[in-house]
Amino acid sequence: MNPSHTRIKGILIDFYGTIVYEGPEEEMKRIQHKAFEKIAEYLSLYGRRVSAKELMNVFDEEFDKYLKKANALNTELDYWLVFWSLLKRLGIKPSIKLALKCMDIIFTINTSAVNVFPDVHEVLPKLRNMGLKLAVVSNATIRLEYIVRRLKLAKYFDAIIASYKVLTPKPNPMIFKKALNVLNLQPYEAVMIGDSFKNDVIGAKNVGIKGVLLVRNSNRLGEIERIVNESKIKPDFIVSNFYEFYDYICNLL
Repeated sequence: MNPSHTRIKGILIDFYGTIVYEGPEEEMKRIQHKAFEKIAEYLSLYGRRVSAKELMNVFDEEFDKYLKKANALNTELDYWLVFWSLLKRLGIKPSIKLALKCMDIIFTINTSAVNVFPDVHEVLPKLRNMGLKLAVVSNATIRLEYIVRRLKLAKYFDAIIASYKVLTPKPNPMIFKKALNVLNLQPYEAVMIGDSFKNDVIGAKNVGIKGVLLVRNSNRLGEIERIVNESKIKPDFIVSNFYEFYDYICNLL
């Protein structure tokens, strides 16, 4: 069978900026501070009194340190290590239970400002009703799991492939191949949609998957056109929302 005439059977979907969006910067800062206040309150049970501000400062330092290490190794940031190191810096004997509790507090609170784009709730059920397999393929930490649970997004997907589990972020072929394997699809049977030309489109097309670029902000069009024109690899399609993506998929079937 000629792959170019093969029916699309699955869709791989980026997460941040594609399915969900963060609240305003000031709101995120306020919520982050609230989360660290709760962590400080919890740590006081262990006899360590520390202010939310001090916690945030130490956290930022450890976060930056481990992020640089992750980038150097082309892997995903491990938040567990960040909190483990944070506890040691504060003079608290770290434990798996304590590090995980701190993570649970911060992610439970700071994901409250994350919302789903309205078109996602309308289009994903239609795609599922068409018999298509759907999977999230995202450069993400364990924070993604909290967002999926809070926003009740798991019902839309057959799999959630996050880089912190695969240990390799997009555009590395490994994460795309993992998604194809889980969904039992050949590359030419899948379409990837995301808002990053490099990570989502180029990454997918290098594996043989169709790549659709999502540009929700029209102010980015000029910049995107320049980047695309300078690249040897082109998107199969460019859309501004999931409604246009749905029409594109319908034309492929």
